[in-house]
Amino acid sequence: MERRWGEALRAARELTPAAAALAIVRRYFEIAGYGAERAIARVLAIDPALVDRAAARLEREGLIVRNRRVKGIRETISMLARFG
Repeated sequence: MERRWGEALRAARELTPAAAALAIVRRYFEIAGYGAERAIARVLAIDPALVDRAAARLEREGLIVRNRRVKGIRETISMLARFG
């Protein structure tokens, strides 16, 4: 793996946990479009505080909107801003 992905692995090792969480959560929303932040943290095995901070930043950047209610879903969800 190191031989094929060496450069990417080295770059990933230099990321702080917060920067890594931001990149992962950003990609999650780009792919899935929406999700409950607590569930995202659980599924991705990321500290919920890191997911919260990443989501707050993505909201400031205008990528997502947070704390939305959707009929039929018990928890509030965050979603891509273009859907909200």
